[in-house]
Amino acid sequence: SIVVFLCCAIVEFFQFNLGYWILLTAVFVCQPNYSATKVRLRQRIIGTILGVIIGSLLPYLNPTLEMKLGLMVVTSTFFFFFRSNNYSFSTFFITLQVLISFDVMGFDTQSALFPRLIDTVLGSAIAWFAVSYLWPDWKYLQLDKVSRQAIQSDAQYFLHIISQLQFGKSDNLKYRIARRNAHQYAAALSTTLSNMNNEPKKYQAYLQEGFDLLKMNYSLLSYISALGAYRNKMAQLQQTTEFLSDFYPVAKKVLYALENIEKLRPEIFEKLQNSIEQSLKKIQWDETQAKNNAVFALPYQQLNLISQLLPQLYSYFQHSQKELIAK
Repeated sequence: SIVVFLCCAIVEFFQFNLGYWILLTAVFVCQPNYSATKVRLRQRIIGTILGVIIGSLLPYLNPTLEMKLGLMVVTSTFFFFFRSNNYSFSTFFITLQVLISFDVMGFDTQSALFPRLIDTVLGSAIAWFAVSYLWPDWKYLQLDKVSRQAIQSDAQYFLHIISQLQFGKSDNLKYRIARRNAHQYAAALSTTLSNMNNEPKKYQAYLQEGFDLLKMNYSLLSYISALGAYRNKMAQLQQTTEFLSDFYPVAKKVLYALENIEKLRPEIFEKLQNSIEQSLKKIQWDETQAKNNAVFALPYQQLNLISQLLPQLYSYFQHSQKELIAK
């Protein structure tokens, strides 16, 4: 509504003869997000410039009325053909169609070339202003939210895996939802970073941290999934008292750290991390002393890999919170 009002006000104030091109350009170019609008802006301007250049050469060809009508049909057809898959070409052909139509109607085509170009630039500038300053949806602002959702969904997935390692495999609805959410939020984090790559350079400073988190999240998800693939085998094995008393308590500590990765104070997290490391070292020592624990090496290994990611994840969220407070 603001864009339409601004375009109409400019046309009325300056009394542009063909000023509706400003409104059409702004409305067609303005897209739901910055990256899409930037692409559409470039395509619109390039297509219009090429159309104006080619259109300015038409009078020198001295085409007949039949040729002009034929060109109108061809350019209109190509406009609709390219409208959904190549906006530059569609803009190029509609510009030619408009100029040829003006010539057929008896208007001075040369006098329409410059207004067409100026109106396109003005409409594009208004669209860029709108998408940049009217409720911009910069993806870097959503990075913290998507990051939290990704880690929390991983924690829920891990919770279901731990439960099924202890009590038996079950592909029930809650488990499948938790697994799907973990993968969906991982994909959402990847998409967010991909969109951030098209944002202005001053907002791309968040990209490196985001990519680091993306690697950590995919590593975490792969470690949890590896544990999930072991669920069926765990049910078939006789879980010893030593394994039950060692593995699951430390797994619950890791789960607690994942679920509260943002909320834990530094001293509490450090104490929790030390407790996890000591428990894992004790498990590894016990494993070397007892051959019957060798079959449980994979769960120990995956749990150890997950625990090694905790300090990096904690450091990321602590840093992001400080930046958010600074803003």
